[in-house]
Amino acid sequence: MWLGRKNSHFPFSPYTKSRTKRLRYKFWKPLTPTIDTTPVLKSKIHNLSNYALSKLEIKLLNLGLKFIPPCPPPTNQSILQEYQNLSRSLRLKHFFKDFNSPPSNPFKLPNPNWNPPTKYPPLESILHKHNISLSTNLHNNILPNTKIPLHLQIALTSLRKNKQIIILPADKNIGVCVLDKKTYLDKALEHLSDITTYKKVNSLPLEELLSRLHDIVNRNLNILSLIEIQFILHKPPKGYSVPNMYFLPKVHKTPVSYRPICSYNGSLFEQTSKWLHHQLLPILLCQKQYLRDSHSLVQTLEQLITPPNSFIFSFDVESLYPSIPPKLGLLALKNIISPHFSNQKTNLIYTLSALTLEYHFLKFNNQIYQQVKGTAMGSNFSVVYACLFLSYLENSNPSPHLFYFTRYIDDAFGVWTGTKPQLFEYLNFYSNTTQNSIKLTIHTSYTKLPFLDLWINLDNNRFTFNCFQKTLNTYQYIPYSSNHPLHVKNSFVSNELKRYMVRESTSLGYLNMQKKFFTRLRARGYPTHFILKNFRKHPYSLRHTLLFKEKTKKTTPPTIFKLRYTRHTPTLIIKKILTNLHYDIQLDPQLQHIPKPIICWTKSKNLHSLLVKTKNILEPL
Repeated sequence: MWLGRKNSHFPFSPYTKSRTKRLRYKFWKPLTPTIDTTPVLKSKIHNLSNYALSKLEIKLLNLGLKFIPPCPPPTNQSILQEYQNLSRSLRLKHFFKDFNSPPSNPFKLPNPNWNPPTKYPPLESILHKHNISLSTNLHNNILPNTKIPLHLQIALTSLRKNKQIIILPADKNIGVCVLDKKTYLDKALEHLSDITTYKKVNSLPLEELLSRLHDIVNRNLNILSLIEIQFILHKPPKGYSVPNMYFLPKVHKTPVSYRPICSYNGSLFEQTSKWLHHQLLPILLCQKQYLRDSHSLVQTLEQLITPPNSFIFSFDVESLYPSIPPKLGLLALKNIISPHFSNQKTNLIYTLSALTLEYHFLKFNNQIYQQVKGTAMGSNFSVVYACLFLSYLENSNPSPHLFYFTRYIDDAFGVWTGTKPQLFEYLNFYSNTTQNSIKLTIHTSYTKLPFLDLWINLDNNRFTFNCFQKTLNTYQYIPYSSNHPLHVKNSFVSNELKRYMVRESTSLGYLNMQKKFFTRLRARGYPTHFILKNFRKHPYSLRHTLLFKEKTKKTTPPTIFKLRYTRHTPTLIIKKILTNLHYDIQLDPQLQHIPKPIICWTKSKNLHSLLVKTKNILEPL
């Protein structure tokens, strides 16, 4: 097969229309007879119900739950309202230009109704001028009202009116599931019937819990700032709500099981959980076993040389969050944070954590339950709390045979220099310390293991990598026909190529992943010229730069003009109006600090919001 001038680069010569077909043919010839070169990939729907889906319904669901169907354009009134929001942002940036900007406070609550007390006449003149220009443009350009194609509309209506089934995304993002409502309810109630974890209650003891929260805050006024107090005691505009619980089917398990998911938005302790997360995260980041992502794992292991006769192992904790004993978890939390805080602040964090864990209420199908074991699902605090608990256990049990160890939440990877019986005996401390509450699924190998999205290979005491992809993955990428902006599709393809590049140790492995990615994108309707254009921008020669590139954060927040995206919205030349607005602003020396306004495209409803129902599932959509 032709590989271009250099094997390290993507095998395409400069683009010419006359040679495109021939180059594609040469590139997509199989490298070896064992490589799968199936030209068409069909998305898979996991139909676990007794309902036979029609051809139109299958076609609709095959688009994936991220698909956004054609939708009507934004109204002129909504666009002008967004311009008023942009004008307010510009006034705020001018009003606060002479203030010394302190470091951003994560607990500062926004006040969307506050406006600057004074207005700068030149800025008001510019804003008024371009408001007229925008109004004229909207009046002269009437956007067509696009509609969903009839065959998709029929399928969508049929699925929304069907009271016998429920549609959910599969766990691990491996497709769309169709379930019988009765089966789903039975499985959910079976999970909630575990009296050691859940308890039925008639109502939420809101007044009692608010009183306890206020008492804790009042006893620690000398530790908490005024902004933190307002943040913790902040009441949502719509009032407090009980977190809703739903279940995702684990179709990769046999038999199919269900993962409980709980949203914490609007709950009584949502703000408390965010405050705890902010306090505990720096402690988690300094733990030696902390792993940010697989990218950082590749960075570390590529420079690591293992001892002779060592082997690699991995394990995952079964049902980590419900398995943490409350008393032991809080004791571990107190011990691990005490060196970092004063005694009073340590006690404050301990008390708020105990309150959050003890009084976690959730709702399923209008019935309220109290979780009496494990962590509060869905809260910001839960992940940090669970990770610190495992870190405390691991720090208390060092081993001379543990050459390298890291963990991403409940998935761990390590290099062991002893024997396998010694490893299993060592890992027993997780269950021994927690009275068999924590259980592990352990894998060992002298050559290769899957971990996160990697195949980790050990050869001659050095590590190499390949991409790991689950066999059940249906690769339901955003279809090219979806109502997403073009730059979103470009970014998705670009980021996926970068991910493959980092996780493949050889150019041949990266080339093989490109072949598979090309086939999967074509199956989702992406045109060849679009794919090849993105492929040329990501040659394998950029891997080292990408692997060790440091992320930089922009300090100056942009000025945003929100606009709902449709196919015809870009024809309104709003971008040109914003460019002219910025040009006029920059002519005034008092306004030159204001950044250029940018358009932020907001999404319309996708199939997930139209078909997936997680609240009151007995009621129709």
